[in-house]
Amino acid sequence: MLEEIRIGDPEVAVRRLKIVEDLPVLEVNEEAGRLAAIYARRLGLHGAATDILHIAVAVAHKLDYLVTWN
Repeated sequence: MLEEIRIGDPEVAVRRLKIVEDLPVLEVNEEAGRLAAIYARRLGLHGAATDILHIAVAVAHKLDYLVTWN
């Protein structure tokens, strides 16, 4: 999901990438995909696909916290 960090002003994107370079990247696995589809359907958040996927990946990997940029 590093693609989202690369969006926007290239100089700012480089700084964002530097911040997260030592963090582990979680796999968007099959379970996360299934959860994202369920969340989109049940919550009616079809316009927020990226945010839904972030939540689904966090749940699939049994994370205690999800921190966002905004």
